[in-house]
Amino acid sequence: LPEGATVFDALEATGWDVQAEDSDYGKYVTAINGVANGSQGEASGWVFTVNHEQVMEGCGTCKLADGDTVVISGQSRLADGIAVQVLDR
Repeated sequence: LPEGATVFDALEATGWDVQAEDSDYGKYVTAINGVANGSQGEASGWVFTVNHEQVMEGCGTCKLADGDTVVISGQSRLADGIAVQVLDR
């Protein structure tokens, strides 16, 4: 990835089918590989961490540095907690 690349740039570089829209908070990922927000339950959606830390910034503005690790996961709220599935390429 080039210098100044964002989490969204890294996500697009995977070759996955990424659907996103612009929001008041920047890029909002609405689906990855056909799995859309809300398709796994009312509160399901896509989240990301950088270096195992949750980032309070949109994926289109969160800039990456050399050596950063990004994990994109699908999250859904279940009756007894949170289930997280990590996508592996």
